[in-house]
Amino acid sequence: MIDAYRNLDIRLFNHVRPGLDGERFCVQVDASPAGEQAVPEEVCVPADLAHQLAALDARRLGGQRSELVALGQRIGGLLLPPKARSFFTNSLAKLAPNEGLRLRIKCIATELDVVPWEFAHVERDLDGGGAALGLRGFLVGDSRISVVRYEVCSQLAAAVQGRRTGCRLLAVPCEPEDRRTPGQPLQIDQDLDNLRQAVAAVGGLEMAVCRPATREALQRMLLDGTEIFHFSGHGEFRTPADGGAPSAHLVLQRDDGASDPWEVDALARSLASKGIRLAVLAACQSARTDGRNKWAGVAPSLVRAGIPAVVGMQYSVYDASAVAFSKMLYLALSRVDTIDEAMAEARGAILNLNLPTGRDFATPVLYMRIAEGHELGLRAALALPAAAPPAAPAAAAARTGSSSEVATVLSEIAELYDHKVVHDALHSTRGDLTLIQLRRDEFPAGSSLAQFSAHCRDMKKRLLDVRRVAQQERCDAQLMQPLIDEFAAAVGTLEEALAQRSVERLDDALAALDTLLTVQPALVDTTMATLAKHLDLELLLAFLGGMGADFDARAVEEIRALGARLRKGATVHTLCQGLDNRLAVIRKAAEAQRFHEIRRQWRVLSDSITRMLPDWTSAGCADLGRHAELLGSGVAANDALSTCTAFGEFCDDFDYGFYTIDSDLKQLCGDMKDRVSGGHRA
Repeated sequence: MIDAYRNLDIRLFNHVRPGLDGERFCVQVDASPAGEQAVPEEVCVPADLAHQLAALDARRLGGQRSELVALGQRIGGLLLPPKARSFFTNSLAKLAPNEGLRLRIKCIATELDVVPWEFAHVERDLDGGGAALGLRGFLVGDSRISVVRYEVCSQLAAAVQGRRTGCRLLAVPCEPEDRRTPGQPLQIDQDLDNLRQAVAAVGGLEMAVCRPATREALQRMLLDGTEIFHFSGHGEFRTPADGGAPSAHLVLQRDDGASDPWEVDALARSLASKGIRLAVLAACQSARTDGRNKWAGVAPSLVRAGIPAVVGMQYSVYDASAVAFSKMLYLALSRVDTIDEAMAEARGAILNLNLPTGRDFATPVLYMRIAEGHELGLRAALALPAAAPPAAPAAAAARTGSSSEVATVLSEIAELYDHKVVHDALHSTRGDLTLIQLRRDEFPAGSSLAQFSAHCRDMKKRLLDVRRVAQQERCDAQLMQPLIDEFAAAVGTLEEALAQRSVERLDDALAALDTLLTVQPALVDTTMATLAKHLDLELLLAFLGGMGADFDARAVEEIRALGARLRKGATVHTLCQGLDNRLAVIRKAAEAQRFHEIRRQWRVLSDSITRMLPDWTSAGCADLGRHAELLGSGVAANDALSTCTAFGEFCDDFDYGFYTIDSDLKQLCGDMKDRVSGGHRA
């Protein structure tokens, strides 16, 4: 039995697309029991790897064990090249007998998400070595080694919203009538029996079953929250032939028994803030991504929504493999302390099947975002304190909290302000970038060199501001470090361009800065919105109110009102951010394809707009609503011209309004810090 896993954090970044020098990326061990790697190492991707992975996906590769071993060795060489492998080997040597090693893979380069790292095959002083190791060489086949996708998430793990006591597993078995293959039904009843056996072995854990698995029934059962969410059924991940946005979903059913695709955005929204500690998706392609959008897949999107651990399938999986995996996973979770060890046992159950399952043992993927040192097992979940009902405003002042709990709230308020500083630095950098872009054609003639140098100096100052925030160690390091690395690299490229007077390097710098300022501000915004929505201000106010003369009691209601405005602003900001992401996808579509893309996404767009408008605080709400109606009318009439015209007008109104809402949220964050600090005279 393994009591704990020690982390080896390995970062994959600086991916270069296939070109004259081939495809390559950098690998660096950020932390491990054996220390950290000072200098990254670059690895080259074999030219035929993509072809091999496509064959693996289609089950044209892996029928012979030697084929899987050969592919696994190539993947292992990419994940753990010589320098990184030495840290891996030395880390294993430092483990105590009751410890394991968790490889937390951090794919900063989105293109590398599609590589099935779970197939990594690595020699580690086992007898024989090479192909003679067979399945023993696969990292996931060793219970002392856990391979985890550790996503760079800025969102906080959401708290339970329900009013239950105890711990619950919610099972959602679903096989719509139109998805049944004659003579080959899914074994969902067997899956349920396995779950019941596992739950029966754990005192204090109850099991609920959502049948029929309709959206309404599931929403109703989630109202009280649940610690473990288990879906058994069909999953799909589709990439349009025209290169448009992918579609990922689990399949629920309608009241008439037909399929009801549960798209990834709606799925994440439904499960967020329900207190889920672990989500298990026993569905094909539920952990698949496309290498372009990190959050396109179902499992990654649930991690992003705040669920600490999510298990999904990156490829299709045989039904017998899925049943064996789920059965052993929960039986193991009832007896061990870590999800890592339970995953190893569950993979072993697939390997023990007397069937040609091929690649199925490494098809499950474990995504984690659990804080350092926290483990996840059913026993750990049962140890969680029960969620208390939300306190009514009149009774809220009676709540008390420990000094550490209050310190956490104060730290979160300071963190809000930290994120505001980071956002302001990035926003100012966008202004510098725009001015450089406007005069790019003049470089290096005239005064452009001197002016670009001044902009570069300003960017370096803002980079310093961001680094100072990171030094406070309040903001999530998984958000801040990639931001700083990317910012520093882009500014460094700009400095090179100016020193060399190179237009080519200038274009590289501008492209890097544009990417940075497109992706990172959205992550910062999302973190701020999540923090703002979950601030426990009543706990803080009760504590400060008990300090008597040291606290201005008249400030209590002002802070409470400010908190309400902050939460409301954060809510509408989150809605706007999601809508803005979808609008960006449509805008990127070729003009000839834009109407098709609008029509394809209209149902989700319409739902987002409907939820956003009641809380829209910007001027021009009436115009925005009118253009949304015109947009809907154009889609309904299949009128491409009027639809695209209304879409442009809607985007113009939305962009201005979102800028106002974004600015207001930043101001509220600053006001909250100032007001709390000012209200306490001590």
